[in-house]
Amino acid sequence: MTGTKKCSACKEEKLVDSFYKNKAMKDGFNNQCKKCNKKYTSTKASLAGKKKYRDKNKEELSIKAKILRSSEEYKIYNSVRQAKRRADKFKATPSWANLFFIEEAYRLSKLRTNLFGFEWHVDHIVPLKGKNVCGLHVEYNLQVIPKQENLVKSNKFEDKEQYVSDYSWD
Repeated sequence: MTGTKKCSACKEEKLVDSFYKNKAMKDGFNNQCKKCNKKYTSTKASLAGKKKYRDKNKEELSIKAKILRSSEEYKIYNSVRQAKRRADKFKATPSWANLFFIEEAYRLSKLRTNLFGFEWHVDHIVPLKGKNVCGLHVEYNLQVIPKQENLVKSNKFEDKEQYVSDYSWD
C-alpha cells in the first residue's frame, strides 16, 4: 500500500505500512504508528486500564476461565458458538429451535471424531445459504457426517426429491 499518514503520538509523517489496519477509521488505519502503539500498550496507564477492565468484568471473565479450563468442553462450546453465529448471520435459527439438540449434534461429532480417529462435521441437510434453497439452523436439518463427505458436499443440495418425499405431508 502506498501513501503516508501522520502519527498522532510522535507527529511524524510515515508510510501507511507503519500503521495497523483499522476498519473503524475513515482512512482504514490507526492514528498511532505501530511503534507508538506498542509503546502505549506497555505503559502504566494502559496496564491500569486493563486492570480496571478486569475488575469491572470479573464475573464474566471468571465464567470464560472456567470454560477454558476444560479444553474439550471449550472446543464443543466454541463449535456451537461459531455455528450459532453463522446461523444468526443468515437469520436461520427460529425461536422454536431446540438448542439442546443442536448442541448434542456437535457433541456427537466430537465423540465420533475421538472414536473413529478421523474428523466428523455437523452438516446442514438443506444448506443455510445454497444457490437455490436456504435451510434453517434447527435440529431436524442437521446430520453428523465425515469431514471429507461434508467438504465434497459443500453447500449444494442435490437430493431434493429424497428430502421432499421424506418430509411430505401427503
